Order: sequence, then C-alpha cells, then structure tokens
Amino acid sequence: MPGDFGTLLRQYRLSAGLTQEGLAEQSGVSTHAISVLESGRRRPRLSSVTRLAMALGLDPADRDRLLAAVRGQQEPQPGMEPVERVVPRLLPYAVPERSGPCSVERVAHPGTGQGR
Repeated sequence: MPGDFGTLLRQYRLSAGLTQEGLAEQSGVSTHAISVLESGRRRPRLSSVTRLAMALGLDPADRDRLLAAVRGQQEPQPGMEPVERVVPRLLPYAVPERSGPCSVERVAHPGTGQGR
C-alpha cells in the first residue's frame, strides 16, 4: 500500500540520499528501529516520527503524509489542520498568565482566582 508508513519512510530516506545508518545518525533513532519501521514490523512512536521527519528535512505536507500513514490513513484527513497551525492557537490557553509567583493553589483552581 503506497501510504504505508514503512514504504513512505523508505521513499523519503532514499530521496534524501541517506542510508539507514545515515538517517539514524541524523535523527537519533537507531538503525535497527529504522529497519523494523521500514519493514512494517513495528509502529513508530510520535517522537520518533518527528525526529525522522526533521532529519529528512520534510516539508509540512510530507510530514503530515508520514503522520497520516502512522494512523493508517492514505492522506491527511480533510479538515485536519497541520500541527504548526493548531498548536500556536492553543498555547495561550494552555499556559497560564504569570504575573507573580505561581503557587500550587493557584494552579489547582485555574480561572477562579482563588486558592484553597
């Protein structure tokens, strides 16, 4: 299947002119792991996919294609936004404003302005 993660990873690696050993050096993912990922004997961790995509110099569309293959999809789902467009919008809400020392009580009851 052309959208299969292992097949896609191998295509991207060969297009980048890298051996499995070269990709392992650049990504920090072991040669053995790259071999079993390319053969389809193991599903990758998200952190490994991210490191491999960075080492391969994939553009956002190719990185999304690789991530979609991990999920078993042929192409990224319509309506799904790439990570770099979603995360910045979420960050202001995920990180509390810090106007002074942060206490456990303040973190335990976010948004109420009151501690215990």
